[in-house]
Amino acid sequence: MYSVGDDSALATRGATDRLRKHHNTVRQGVNKARIIRVMLPTKIMLIRHAEKPSDNPPPHGVTPHGAHDNKALAVRGWMRAGALAVLFAPTAGKFQNPQFAMPNFIYAMGIGSGSESSRPQQTITPLLEKLADTAQANFYFLKGQENDMIVSVLDKQGVVLICWEHDQLAHAARHVPLSENNRAAVPKEWDGERFDLVWIFDRDEKAEGYLFSQAGQLVLAGDLPA
Repeated sequence: MYSVGDDSALATRGATDRLRKHHNTVRQGVNKARIIRVMLPTKIMLIRHAEKPSDNPPPHGVTPHGAHDNKALAVRGWMRAGALAVLFAPTAGKFQNPQFAMPNFIYAMGIGSGSESSRPQQTITPLLEKLADTAQANFYFLKGQENDMIVSVLDKQGVVLICWEHDQLAHAARHVPLSENNRAAVPKEWDGERFDLVWIFDRDEKAEGYLFSQAGQLVLAGDLPA
């Protein structure tokens, strides 16, 4: 199992080093477009798992087979999971929001000791099934291994989607290196009442790092803008 490093800046430092190497290479005359394509993800999107059961059910968590399970999604959560398959992989090819993109890599919190919830993986399962072989899943990293997870994410090319428990999402987001051109503050915490947000990091093509924004999913009744 991947061990968690004591240095909380590991992911940020590694990404910054790769970005610096990228810009140094560009200055030396290597084709910029080619380097941009191979260095870092073009977009990183973070979502919370979908709705969970009440502390005092109902509503209950239910498995895909309909059995009660307090580690599983609630019925509304399964509705959101299905809607996310269309949000991030629209059948007709047109995205509801141009800030979104079809993921090439999908990370969801692993299941293990101290990381027992099935909800992150259940939330992205319909999307993975729709994308079939066009997206690669990673369920390797457990809750508490967000630093190592981001190190892995920053080694990918293309678009990455991360689905996690909300209390660790802000911690993970802090390790995505921001561009000097970024103007939007990354929230210090994920709003515990929101299951309908997407945090978005777009790679800045003009400087080192990423530009942050957020958007509402707007897929179910009651969803709100960012």
